[in-house]
Amino acid sequence: MGNFSEFVTRADALADETFTEYKVMETRFKAAEKKRHDTPVRHGMVTADYAAKAARAEADYLEAQKNYDAVKRKLYEKSTQMAAIRNDLIAAVDKHFAADPAKMDMATIALMDSGIMKPHEYAKLMDEAVRSGNFTMQRLIAAKAGEMADKAKTDEAARGYKAVFLRGRNVDGSEYVQAFDTVVYLFDRCLKNPGLYAKWDELVQPVRDAL
Repeated sequence: MGNFSEFVTRADALADETFTEYKVMETRFKAAEKKRHDTPVRHGMVTADYAAKAARAEADYLEAQKNYDAVKRKLYEKSTQMAAIRNDLIAAVDKHFAADPAKMDMATIALMDSGIMKPHEYAKLMDEAVRSGNFTMQRLIAAKAGEMADKAKTDEAARGYKAVFLRGRNVDGSEYVQAFDTVVYLFDRCLKNPGLYAKWDELVQPVRDAL
């Protein structure tokens, strides 16, 4: 789990606000539509009471229809708000995983530059950098291991260095943005078919766990 759960929380709040409002307006529209159907405006001999009820049903229907149409038009504006949340996540991820000179272990860097380290020693360095959450050193170790893989004199050594390189080559938090893109995709699907929102919590839970 990372440190970015607040962005899923914001997405949850946006989805709840968006589709709760939609559901309310849809329910009111359907109720007004039924009432209008049950009490249609008629011309000719009708009682004053019926005429009043029919007029009220027609007016309520038109008002509900206007509000329902308005909320449907607003749905796609919400995608801009979801995009803004995604942009905020990208900024937070970039800041969290940015290379930091203060995190550089100069003794370890000098040791790697010496060219004497074997693949399993690189692996130990990477293990320690991962344990300490030092993203800068993970990236430096990976870069140097990649260089060593190119220079290795045996296939076995090349594979060992390459394994370390692969562990650290993408230490940039991109997996968190990719996970959040699932939320964006689900939100867009719900905009097209609001009935899918009933499964929102179930579908988004894996992303909550990941972030």
